[in-house]
Amino acid sequence: MREIRIKSASFKKVFPELVQQYNGVLERDKIIINTNDEEIIAKGYQINSNLEVTSFEGRLNEPLRLIREKQEKDTFVIVYFLTPFKLTDDIEEASFRIREKKYWSNLKRDEVFFFDAKAKVSFLTIKYDRAFIEKYNINNKPFISQMLNGKDPFIIYENISSATLKLIQEVKDCDFDNEIELLKLDYLTFRLLYNFANKVAYRFKIQALPRSLPEVDVEKIFMVKEYIEKNFEEKISAEDLAEVAQFSYSKLRKLFKEIIGDSILQYTNDYKLQRAHQWLEAGSHNVSDCTYSLGFTSVTHFGKLFKEKYGCLPSTLSKF
Repeated sequence: MREIRIKSASFKKVFPELVQQYNGVLERDKIIINTNDEEIIAKGYQINSNLEVTSFEGRLNEPLRLIREKQEKDTFVIVYFLTPFKLTDDIEEASFRIREKKYWSNLKRDEVFFFDAKAKVSFLTIKYDRAFIEKYNINNKPFISQMLNGKDPFIIYENISSATLKLIQEVKDCDFDNEIELLKLDYLTFRLLYNFANKVAYRFKIQALPRSLPEVDVEKIFMVKEYIEKNFEEKISAEDLAEVAQFSYSKLRKLFKEIIGDSILQYTNDYKLQRAHQWLEAGSHNVSDCTYSLGFTSVTHFGKLFKEKYGCLPSTLSKF
Protein backbone atom coordinates (compact mmCIF):
# COMPACT_ATOMS: atom_id res chain seq x y z
CA MET A 1 0.00 0.00 0.00
CA ARG A 2 1.34 3.41 -1.00
CA GLU A 3 1.63 5.95 1.82
CA ILE A 4 1.62 9.71 1.42
CA ARG A 5 2.34 11.85 4.48
CA ILE A 6 1.26 15.47 4.53
CA LYS A 7 3.67 16.85 7.11
CA SER A 8 2.80 20.53 6.85
CA ALA A 9 -0.51 22.37 6.71
CA SER A 10 0.79 24.57 3.87
CA PHE A 11 1.14 23.35 0.30
CA LYS A 12 4.24 25.58 0.02
CA LYS A 13 6.11 22.96 2.08
CA VAL A 14 4.15 19.86 1.04
CA PHE A 15 4.61 20.20 -2.73
CA PRO A 16 8.45 20.16 -2.77
CA GLU A 17 8.44 17.10 -0.48
CA LEU A 18 6.06 15.19 -2.78
CA VAL A 19 8.05 16.13 -5.87
CA GLN A 20 11.27 14.88 -4.29
CA GLN A 21 9.62 11.68 -3.02
CA TYR A 22 7.96 10.76 -6.33
CA ASN A 23 10.32 12.37 -8.84
CA GLY A 24 7.70 14.84 -10.02
CA VAL A 25 7.77 18.29 -11.55
CA LEU A 26 7.10 21.50 -9.63
CA GLU A 27 5.82 24.40 -11.72
CA ARG A 28 5.31 27.46 -9.51
CA ASP A 29 2.49 26.34 -7.20
CA LYS A 30 1.59 23.19 -9.13
CA ILE A 31 3.01 19.66 -9.09
CA ILE A 32 2.71 16.94 -11.72
CA ILE A 33 3.73 13.35 -10.99
CA ASN A 34 3.53 10.70 -13.72
CA THR A 35 4.98 7.23 -13.09
CA ASN A 36 3.88 3.78 -14.29
CA ASP A 37 0.46 4.91 -15.52
CA GLU A 38 -0.09 6.78 -12.26
CA GLU A 39 -0.85 10.47 -12.20
CA ILE A 40 -1.04 13.10 -9.48
CA ILE A 41 -1.82 16.74 -10.21
CA ALA A 42 -2.03 19.20 -7.33
CA LYS A 43 -2.21 22.97 -7.39
CA GLY A 44 -2.28 25.52 -4.60
CA TYR A 45 -3.02 29.19 -4.13
CA GLN A 46 -2.19 31.36 -1.12
CA ILE A 47 -4.94 33.98 -0.88
CA ASN A 48 -3.19 35.72 2.02
CA SER A 49 -0.84 34.82 4.86
CA ASN A 50 -3.75 33.27 6.81
CA LEU A 51 -5.64 31.45 4.05
CA GLU A 52 -4.85 29.07 1.20
CA VAL A 53 -6.62 26.56 -1.02
CA THR A 54 -5.25 23.34 -2.55
CA SER A 55 -6.72 21.04 -5.19
CA PHE A 56 -5.60 17.39 -5.51
CA GLU A 57 -6.40 14.96 -8.34
CA GLY A 58 -4.82 11.53 -8.66
CA ARG A 59 -5.13 8.00 -9.98
CA LEU A 60 -2.87 5.37 -8.43
CA ASN A 61 -2.18 1.75 -9.31
CA GLU A 62 -2.11 0.64 -5.68
CA PRO A 63 -4.15 1.44 -2.56
CA LEU A 64 -3.31 4.73 -0.89
CA ARG A 65 -2.97 5.51 2.81
CA LEU A 66 -3.03 9.29 3.19
CA ILE A 67 -1.81 10.67 6.52
CA ARG A 68 -2.30 14.32 7.43
CA GLU A 69 0.09 14.81 10.34
CA LYS A 70 -0.67 16.63 13.57
CA GLN A 71 0.28 20.33 13.60
CA GLU A 72 1.66 22.17 16.62
CA LYS A 73 0.42 25.63 15.62
CA ASP A 74 -3.26 26.65 15.70
CA THR A 75 -4.20 25.51 12.21
CA PHE A 76 -7.56 24.47 10.81
CA VAL A 77 -8.58 22.74 7.60
CA ILE A 78 -11.77 22.07 5.70
CA VAL A 79 -11.35 19.12 3.34
CA TYR A 80 -13.90 18.25 0.67
CA PHE A 81 -13.55 14.60 -0.38
CA LEU A 82 -15.15 14.22 -3.82
CA THR A 83 -14.31 10.53 -4.25
CA PRO A 84 -14.98 7.50 -1.98
CA PHE A 85 -12.66 6.81 0.96
CA LYS A 86 -12.39 4.83 4.19
CA LEU A 87 -11.21 5.75 7.67
CA THR A 88 -9.89 2.30 8.61
CA ASP A 89 -9.16 -1.14 7.24
CA ASP A 90 -11.09 -2.69 10.15
CA ILE A 91 -14.65 -2.74 8.78
CA GLU A 92 -15.75 -6.22 7.75
CA GLU A 93 -18.04 -4.87 5.00
CA ALA A 94 -15.42 -4.74 2.25
CA SER A 95 -17.62 -2.87 -0.23
CA PHE A 96 -18.43 0.03 2.10
CA ARG A 97 -16.98 3.44 1.24
CA ILE A 98 -17.75 6.91 2.60
CA ARG A 99 -18.91 9.16 -0.23
CA GLU A 100 -18.79 12.91 -0.89
CA LYS A 101 -18.02 14.18 2.56
CA LYS A 102 -16.41 17.31 3.96
CA TYR A 103 -14.73 17.59 7.31
CA TRP A 104 -13.36 20.35 9.49
CA SER A 105 -10.57 19.74 11.97
CA ASN A 106 -7.99 21.48 14.13
CA LEU A 107 -5.17 19.09 13.15
CA LYS A 108 -4.33 18.22 16.75
CA ARG A 109 -3.82 14.55 15.90
CA ASP A 110 -2.77 12.52 12.86
CA GLU A 111 -5.66 11.98 10.44
CA VAL A 112 -5.63 8.86 8.25
CA PHE A 113 -7.66 8.11 5.11
CA PHE A 114 -7.66 5.10 2.77
CA PHE A 115 -8.32 5.12 -0.98
CA ASP A 116 -8.76 2.21 -3.39
CA ALA A 117 -6.31 1.23 -6.12
CA LYS A 118 -7.09 2.12 -9.76
CA ALA A 119 -9.68 4.65 -8.67
CA LYS A 120 -9.75 8.42 -8.89
CA VAL A 121 -8.76 10.40 -5.79
CA SER A 122 -10.05 13.96 -5.69
CA PHE A 123 -10.27 16.45 -2.85
CA LEU A 124 -10.08 20.16 -2.13
CA THR A 125 -8.52 21.65 1.02
CA ILE A 126 -8.96 25.09 2.55
CA LYS A 127 -6.38 25.86 5.25
CA TYR A 128 -6.58 28.82 7.61
CA ASP A 129 -5.13 29.86 10.96
CA ARG A 130 -6.23 31.32 14.28
CA ALA A 131 -5.77 34.92 13.13
CA PHE A 132 -8.17 34.38 10.22
CA ILE A 133 -10.93 33.06 12.51
CA GLU A 134 -10.42 35.78 15.12
CA LYS A 135 -10.73 38.46 12.43
CA TYR A 136 -14.24 37.33 11.51
CA ASN A 137 -15.45 36.28 14.97
CA ILE A 138 -16.66 39.79 15.79
CA ASN A 139 -19.58 38.52 17.89
CA ASN A 140 -17.40 36.20 20.00
CA LYS A 141 -19.45 33.08 19.32
CA PRO A 142 -19.04 30.62 22.23
CA PHE A 143 -18.38 27.63 20.02
CA ILE A 144 -15.67 29.58 18.15
CA SER A 145 -13.97 30.42 21.44
CA GLN A 146 -14.27 26.78 22.47
CA MET A 147 -12.68 25.74 19.19
CA LEU A 148 -9.82 28.25 19.39
CA ASN A 149 -8.96 27.59 23.02
CA GLY A 150 -9.56 23.85 23.14
CA LYS A 151 -6.57 21.56 23.51
CA ASP A 152 -8.33 18.40 22.32
CA PRO A 153 -8.57 17.32 18.67
CA PHE A 154 -11.90 17.49 16.88
CA ILE A 155 -13.21 16.47 13.46
CA ILE A 156 -16.64 17.62 12.27
CA TYR A 157 -18.17 15.80 9.30
CA GLU A 158 -20.88 17.20 7.04
CA ASN A 159 -22.49 16.18 3.76
CA ILE A 160 -21.56 18.11 0.61
CA SER A 161 -24.62 19.79 -0.89
CA SER A 162 -25.23 20.04 -4.64
CA ALA A 163 -24.68 23.82 -4.43
CA THR A 164 -21.31 23.30 -2.74
CA LEU A 165 -20.33 20.70 -5.34
CA LYS A 166 -20.89 23.29 -8.07
CA LEU A 167 -18.69 25.80 -6.25
CA ILE A 168 -15.95 23.20 -5.78
CA GLN A 169 -16.00 22.31 -9.47
CA GLU A 170 -15.64 26.00 -10.33
CA VAL A 171 -12.63 26.20 -8.00
CA LYS A 172 -11.04 23.16 -9.61
CA ASP A 173 -11.67 24.60 -13.09
CA CYS A 174 -9.90 27.87 -12.24
CA ASP A 175 -6.53 28.60 -13.82
CA PHE A 176 -4.33 29.10 -10.76
CA ASP A 177 -1.74 30.90 -12.93
CA ASN A 178 -4.12 33.53 -14.35
CA GLU A 179 -4.45 36.77 -12.37
CA ILE A 180 -8.07 37.35 -13.43
CA GLU A 181 -8.97 33.76 -12.57
CA LEU A 182 -7.38 34.23 -9.14
CA LEU A 183 -9.89 36.98 -8.36
CA LYS A 184 -12.62 34.46 -9.10
CA LEU A 185 -10.81 31.89 -6.95
CA ASP A 186 -10.74 34.34 -4.01
CA TYR A 187 -14.48 34.85 -4.35
CA LEU A 188 -15.29 31.13 -4.65
CA THR A 189 -13.13 30.21 -1.65
CA PHE A 190 -14.87 32.75 0.56
CA ARG A 191 -18.24 31.46 -0.71
CA LEU A 192 -17.28 27.96 0.38
CA LEU A 193 -16.14 29.25 3.77
CA TYR A 194 -19.34 31.26 4.19
CA ASN A 195 -21.56 28.27 3.37
CA PHE A 196 -19.66 26.01 5.73
CA ALA A 197 -19.52 28.59 8.55
CA ASN A 198 -23.30 29.03 8.39
CA LYS A 199 -23.84 25.28 8.61
CA VAL A 200 -21.45 24.85 11.53
CA ALA A 201 -22.79 27.91 13.38
CA TYR A 202 -26.33 26.54 13.15
CA ARG A 203 -25.28 23.08 14.29
CA PHE A 204 -23.29 24.26 17.31
CA LYS A 205 -25.86 26.64 18.69
CA ILE A 206 -27.26 23.59 20.44
CA GLN A 207 -24.35 21.19 20.54
CA ALA A 208 -20.79 21.18 21.85
CA LEU A 209 -17.88 20.42 19.56
CA PRO A 210 -17.64 16.65 19.09
CA ARG A 211 -15.08 14.56 20.90
CA SER A 212 -12.27 12.88 19.03
CA LEU A 213 -13.65 9.38 18.42
CA PRO A 214 -12.10 6.12 17.20
CA GLU A 215 -12.14 6.00 13.39
CA VAL A 216 -13.84 2.60 13.40
CA ASP A 217 -16.79 4.05 15.36
CA VAL A 218 -17.06 7.02 13.00
CA GLU A 219 -17.01 4.71 9.99
CA LYS A 220 -19.74 2.51 11.48
CA ILE A 221 -21.94 5.56 11.99
CA PHE A 222 -21.52 6.40 8.30
CA MET A 223 -22.49 2.81 7.49
CA VAL A 224 -25.70 3.27 9.50
CA LYS A 225 -26.37 6.57 7.73
CA GLU A 226 -25.95 4.89 4.34
CA TYR A 227 -28.22 2.02 5.44
CA ILE A 228 -30.95 4.54 6.33
CA GLU A 229 -30.59 6.23 2.94
CA LYS A 230 -30.75 2.96 1.01
CA ASN A 231 -33.74 1.62 2.95
CA PHE A 232 -35.75 4.80 3.44
CA GLU A 233 -38.96 3.18 2.13
CA GLU A 234 -38.69 0.26 4.56
CA LYS A 235 -39.61 0.10 8.23
CA ILE A 236 -36.22 0.21 9.96
CA SER A 237 -36.03 -1.00 13.54
CA ALA A 238 -33.56 -0.11 16.28
CA GLU A 239 -32.36 -3.72 16.12
CA ASP A 240 -31.65 -3.38 12.37
CA LEU A 241 -29.45 -0.33 12.93
CA ALA A 242 -27.67 -1.84 15.93
CA GLU A 243 -26.85 -4.89 13.80
CA VAL A 244 -25.35 -2.69 11.09
CA ALA A 245 -23.27 -0.78 13.65
CA GLN A 246 -22.36 -3.91 15.60
CA PHE A 247 -22.81 -2.20 18.93
CA SER A 248 -25.72 -1.37 21.25
CA TYR A 249 -28.50 0.94 20.11
CA SER A 250 -27.93 3.26 23.08
CA LYS A 251 -24.31 3.77 22.01
CA LEU A 252 -25.42 4.14 18.39
CA ARG A 253 -27.94 6.88 19.24
CA LYS A 254 -25.35 8.88 21.16
CA LEU A 255 -22.62 8.58 18.52
CA PHE A 256 -24.98 9.26 15.61
CA LYS A 257 -26.10 12.53 17.17
CA GLU A 258 -22.52 13.53 17.95
CA ILE A 259 -21.11 12.73 14.50
CA ILE A 260 -24.01 13.51 12.15
CA GLY A 261 -25.46 16.41 14.15
CA ASP A 262 -29.06 15.08 14.16
CA SER A 263 -30.74 12.28 16.04
CA ILE A 264 -31.47 9.09 14.10
CA LEU A 265 -35.17 10.01 13.92
CA GLN A 266 -34.44 13.58 12.82
CA TYR A 267 -32.03 12.44 10.12
CA THR A 268 -34.39 9.70 8.88
CA ASN A 269 -37.37 12.05 8.65
CA ASP A 270 -35.28 14.77 7.00
CA TYR A 271 -34.01 12.34 4.37
CA LYS A 272 -37.55 11.07 3.69
CA LEU A 273 -38.82 14.65 3.34
CA GLN A 274 -36.10 15.38 0.79
CA ARG A 275 -37.20 12.38 -1.26
CA ALA A 276 -40.85 13.40 -0.95
CA HIS A 277 -39.97 16.89 -2.20
CA GLN A 278 -38.21 15.35 -5.23
CA TRP A 279 -41.17 13.05 -5.95
CA LEU A 280 -43.72 15.86 -5.71
CA GLU A 281 -41.71 18.20 -7.93
CA ALA A 282 -41.25 15.43 -10.50
CA GLY A 283 -44.95 14.58 -10.40
CA SER A 284 -44.27 10.89 -9.80
CA HIS A 285 -46.18 10.71 -6.48
CA ASN A 286 -49.12 12.47 -4.89
CA VAL A 287 -49.27 13.52 -1.23
CA SER A 288 -50.91 10.28 -0.12
CA ASP A 289 -48.31 8.20 -2.00
CA CYS A 290 -45.49 10.10 -0.29
CA THR A 291 -47.08 9.75 3.13
CA TYR A 292 -47.52 6.01 3.13
CA SER A 293 -44.59 5.03 0.89
CA LEU A 294 -42.27 6.79 3.33
CA GLY A 295 -43.88 5.38 6.46
CA PHE A 296 -45.43 8.52 7.95
CA THR A 297 -48.40 7.86 10.22
CA SER A 298 -50.86 10.18 8.46
CA VAL A 299 -51.18 12.81 5.74
CA THR A 300 -51.57 15.43 8.49
CA HIS A 301 -48.35 14.38 10.23
CA PHE A 302 -46.47 14.30 6.93
CA GLY A 303 -47.82 17.73 5.95
CA LYS A 304 -46.78 19.24 9.30
CA LEU A 305 -43.19 17.97 9.01
CA PHE A 306 -43.00 18.99 5.34
CA LYS A 307 -44.13 22.55 6.10
CA GLU A 308 -41.63 22.85 8.96
CA LYS A 309 -38.83 21.97 6.54
CA TYR A 310 -39.92 23.68 3.30
CA GLY A 311 -42.30 26.41 4.47
CA CYS A 312 -45.24 25.14 2.43
CA LEU A 313 -47.67 22.25 2.44
CA PRO A 314 -46.84 19.32 0.15
CA SER A 315 -50.13 19.86 -1.69
CA THR A 316 -48.75 23.11 -3.16
CA LEU A 317 -46.12 21.08 -5.05
CA SER A 318 -48.30 18.15 -6.01
CA LYS A 319 -48.94 17.79 -9.75
CA PHE A 320 -52.09 15.72 -9.12
